[in-house]
Amino acid sequence: FNVVAQAYERQSIIVTSNLQFGQWNTVLGDNRLTAALIDRLVHHAHILAFEGESYRLQKALSAIAINQSEDKDNRITTTAN
Repeated sequence: FNVVAQAYERQSIIVTSNLQFGQWNTVLGDNRLTAALIDRLVHHAHILAFEGESYRLQKALSAIAINQSEDKDNRITTTAN
């Protein structure tokens, strides 16, 4: 909070989070502090909200599927010999 309070209206701040603002208090633990922090962050802010499936998740799932397919092929080849 102190970092944001000191930078408020003096410096640019970039914050990324996978949590919605309503969930921040679960991390910060104090409802008043969380509200004050969010208030300072969103004042004059440009909020970019991205929706959709994660590119990294899709890539990881594809890699898992490929590895499982290769493992299955190796088991078939090994048992056939």
